[in-house]
Amino acid sequence: MDTELIKQKIIAETTALMPLKVDNEDVVLYKFRHIQSLVIDLTGSVAGESEPYSKAFTLMQSAINEEYKQFSESVSYEEKEQALILLKHKAAEVCELLQAG
Repeated sequence: MDTELIKQKIIAETTALMPLKVDNEDVVLYKFRHIQSLVIDLTGSVAGESEPYSKAFTLMQSAINEEYKQFSESVSYEEKEQALILLKHKAAEVCELLQAG
């Protein structure tokens, strides 16, 4: 798949993620996993050509290991809400890196 098309899909998925609330947990988890999958596709297709892509991949892995895990495992609404804010922030950072790349 073309790298520009993948970047557009990542931006579209991130835009769709932003208005979601904690009570849409299944949709949030699906969207974030889909963004991760697209970032993996993108970094695989450029094979180390660009530092921003590499940084985006690293940031996405960090988000999966930390905020995504915290969001999916949190029991209280407040903990989920805080984790979701951080998750959205990292997804936005990934978009910024890809637009710079």
